[in-house]
Amino acid sequence: MINTITLTLPRIGFIVAIAAVIWWEKGVTPLDIALLVGFYILTILGVSVGYHRLFSHKAFKTGPILKALIGIAACISTQGTIASWVSHHRQHHLYSDQPGDVHSPHLHGKSFWGQVQGFWHGHFGWMVGATWVEPLPYINDLKSDRTVEFVDRWCLLWIVLGLALPAAIEGAICGSWEGALRGLIWGGALRIMLSFQGTLSVNSICHLWGTQPFKTGDFSRNNPLIAIITLGEGWHNNHHAFPYSARFSMNWWQVDFSWWVIALLQRLGLVWDVKFPSDQDIERKQQENAVLAN
Repeated sequence: MINTITLTLPRIGFIVAIAAVIWWEKGVTPLDIALLVGFYILTILGVSVGYHRLFSHKAFKTGPILKALIGIAACISTQGTIASWVSHHRQHHLYSDQPGDVHSPHLHGKSFWGQVQGFWHGHFGWMVGATWVEPLPYINDLKSDRTVEFVDRWCLLWIVLGLALPAAIEGAICGSWEGALRGLIWGGALRIMLSFQGTLSVNSICHLWGTQPFKTGDFSRNNPLIAIITLGEGWHNNHHAFPYSARFSMNWWQVDFSWWVIALLQRLGLVWDVKFPSDQDIERKQQENAVLAN
């Protein structure tokens, strides 16, 4: 039930957000933009650092308080509970771009119409037919995690807080209910819609368009534009080559803001056992690519 509700909210948020952009007569204020950007970054970090690198791949470890805060930041994305997100993502890696991959855009044929259907399925359509009810597979390690159980149990509360907080901030600063409504729209509805599209673009665009420096047995691609939008998630082929890694970037010019946050937390002693490939691991993978190419 929680996942059904949370995945309905972005659709409502999309309608509200578009209506706000088209019909808002009083223009956009710097505070509107600040709340949109601030809560967007918080949400994407929750998805990238939390759902993906911490909970799905265990790319680093942290204490229960920070783990709960990261999980809460993930939940305000309205992308479901930690358990459901992790289950679907691990299934994606197990069957990447093969039958069983819940959101591959490559399972509808190679015709033009098949590619259109594939893009729609990979980007959004897969959620319509996905199994959201318990028991969820692939998450036996999370079932005994009390922090995950706590965050998931109160998932709807975190979503409400993620909407109420920007409303309260702008309402307090402006001193009016109109300000609170603007905060709800820009820091809430529009933020949910945009962050949701960013995450979904990794499923669709990053398995269709981009570069593939590593042979991974699937169609995962590196896409710099999606990497910027998603704070590092767009280096998707790198991720499929080294799924255990907390760092998705492989070159200095590859923007991976989520990794920079993890690295900062490591320097502060708040996270540990951070995993990433060594130079030798990367070189070995590149040599394997050369052998396969020949």
